[in-house]
Amino acid sequence: MTEPPTLPSTDDAPEAPQLIQRLRTGLAQLSPTERKVARALLADYPSAGLDSVQSLA
Repeated sequence: MTEPPTLPSTDDAPEAPQLIQRLRTGLAQLSPTERKVARALLADYPSAGLDSVQSLA
């Protein structure tokens, strides 16, 4: 049985700082529901992005 691929940590993912910064600076322009998702992502990045849409929202 093969091992599942490991996901990069935020340190290994060069796009992580850009995504986090874009979420933080764009919060004011998001709808309340979008802000809820953005805050969930910011609180537990990148793991929150791997959850189902239902659990994230």
